[in-house]
Amino acid sequence: MKDWWFLSSSRWLYNGTRKCLKEFYNFLLETRMQSRTVWLIRIFIGIVFFFNVQCALAFIISPENYAPAFELSGAPGEGMVRGLGVLFLMWNVPYAVALWQPVRHFVSLGEAVAMQAIGLVGETSIWLGLPAVHSLARTAVLRFIVFDAGGLVFLVAALALARAYRKHVATVQTIQMTDLRQ
Repeated sequence: MKDWWFLSSSRWLYNGTRKCLKEFYNFLLETRMQSRTVWLIRIFIGIVFFFNVQCALAFIISPENYAPAFELSGAPGEGMVRGLGVLFLMWNVPYAVALWQPVRHFVSLGEAVAMQAIGLVGETSIWLGLPAVHSLARTAVLRFIVFDAGGLVFLVAALALARAYRKHVATVQTIQMTDLRQ
């Protein structure tokens, strides 16, 4: 009911019809813009979440296709790749929570950004430490670096939009409360 503050405000009883309709129209535009912003945030998070989960499921379902890229073979190699897939799914829990309600679960979005950054830094250090002789492993790790760098860009954009949105909503609510008190 907090979004319908204008219905309970006493000034609606005294203002002219034209002003009331204009304020109602502005309220609807504001609500529509807020909804679009939230969906844009969800799209940014969703892109990263989709590719993370897709990679995790590919590792779990057919590890034999990916084990050679890490210079692993046989049942132990497949087990390791499946384990990576399970870890990827575990790591995506904050992404899913942030995707569901990005503004309400702003902390989960921040956690997702931090996890993505840690992954990028960690993978880069692994890549730098691998000798050139291990070209297959270096190529596989480089793919993760590129993917995580792109994901980090999307998540930082989502975090910046969510932060600006939260700040805007707080400002609007403060103005509305001030108007109600007058």
